[in-house]
Amino acid sequence: MRVVRPGGRVGLVVRALDMRQWWNLALTETILRKVEAPPHSVAQSGVADRSLYRRMRETGFVDLVCFPSMVTLDRPGGPIWRNREDHVLSLLSPDELAVWHAERARAEAEGLLFMAHPLHCAVGTKPLPA
Repeated sequence: MRVVRPGGRVGLVVRALDMRQWWNLALTETILRKVEAPPHSVAQSGVADRSLYRRMRETGFVDLVCFPSMVTLDRPGGPIWRNREDHVLSLLSPDELAVWHAERARAEAEGLLFMAHPLHCAVGTKPLPA
């Protein structure tokens, strides 16, 4: 807020640790419960949840437009994908890993290997002086 000129707009996008990530894989409910939870890695006073909206308002931004969203990731070699999949792999038992790898290979062969990562988004305006 301090560095924005009056009437200036600010847009923020943060990871959403309070929303499920989504994998385009046919998995059992047991595996889904494990892999849909996003990894938690945010500093103590950081923002990675719906508190973004309240914090924007409390900071003084007006004309807020707030919305959750998802970004689709379809590059398994990319750093965000690797981070997400490495986290998933660390949660699965050997039997579940076999299911994961088989389903991942099937989706990749069909050209339908992708996941969606949740985000919280907000745009606000610094008020004009009274």
